[in-house]
Amino acid sequence: METVEANLEGRLVNQHLVARLCSLFAWLALMLACLGVYGVQSWRLNRRRRELGVRLALGADPAALFRLVIVESLGLTAAGVIAGAIVALFAVRLLRAQLFGLSPVAPRVFGLGILAVLITAVAASALPAIRAARTDAAVALRCD
Repeated sequence: METVEANLEGRLVNQHLVARLCSLFAWLALMLACLGVYGVQSWRLNRRRRELGVRLALGADPAALFRLVIVESLGLTAAGVIAGAIVALFAVRLLRAQLFGLSPVAPRVFGLGILAVLITAVAASALPAIRAARTDAAVALRCD
């Protein structure tokens, strides 16, 4: 003899485990996505160091250079976020059976994921952009 709550809890143990594992893997995927965005943005700006040095040597304003880098990075990131959101909207339909009491399209979850990737992109492009804007143009133009 057992209570209804204990019986129900015993029946839902597997579903709770699957839900927790899915949450863990979702967080890991988000962290890997942020790490990937950071790596790509840093690599891209590191490759453009000479170009940014030429712009500085020709008299570009460091603040304008910083804005240029941020806008370009956010443009690329926005394209990736839009493509990822479209794929995620289709993929969530496959997981509809596993979502107990949740909407298949949870705006908060999608919003937090997109916000995390955008913040990562800004940080990933801002740090090298600040470094490039503060670099002496002669040092940036010197051959490696």
